[in-house]
Amino acid sequence: MKKILASLRKIARHILPDQLIVNVKIGFSDPMYTGFLLVLLTQGYLWYDRFDIAVELVFGQEMLEGRFFIGGRIWLPYLLSVIIGLLVTKPIRNIMLTNLKIKFKGGSPYVG
Repeated sequence: MKKILASLRKIARHILPDQLIVNVKIGFSDPMYTGFLLVLLTQGYLWYDRFDIAVELVFGQEMLEGRFFIGGRIWLPYLLSVIIGLLVTKPIRNIMLTNLKIKFKGGSPYVG
């Protein structure tokens, strides 16, 4: 599990966007839901702090409008090397070999 989690962490770090620009104006008809969204946004601020995200909340009016831009790169050879590296590790290789092993019992199955 450690090898799988490490590989997933490498892939996630690689595919995260370099640029994220979001300008959003959002509101719900019930101000409680808008306040709840405000709480969620402030709790997750450390995750999206490095991106240019502007959220304008409108209380008491149902609204959703905005723009976003996502920019980054995904390098296929790196992803393939991480996946192949995971498959070549000893624990994964042992699991694959035990699941793919063909059992021969000897003799013909149609002998009567």
